[in-house]
Amino acid sequence: MDKIKYFLFLFFIIVYLFPGRVFSQEVVLEFDFQEVTQGDVLSHTFFINYDIKGIVSECECFSAQVLSAPGEIPAKIKVTFDSTGYISQVNQRIILIDKDDNIFAIAIKANVKQ
Repeated sequence: MDKIKYFLFLFFIIVYLFPGRVFSQEVVLEFDFQEVTQGDVLSHTFFINYDIKGIVSECECFSAQVLSAPGEIPAKIKVTFDSTGYISQVNQRIILIDKDDNIFAIAIKANVKQ
């Protein structure tokens, strides 16, 4: 429950600070986990040429963390997908904020089978 409260808090802060930009982020990377079995937990690490200061997942099925030090470019971002409770196509975004307050996204999808 604390994860949900934290996510909602971050989401509303981003919406408050950047109205109109939150839902129209530029997608800078796309990744497809392809076909996965329900219950699988999968991870992928991205290297992105931005200095990331904030990161938010649109869904609690995805967690994302910046593994690189502040100011390190490329930034190393690990995204984990927990397919428990999902069936069919899953399409979500990881929202990134760089040091200049630009908002962009990583689009991630998976096809979850039983």
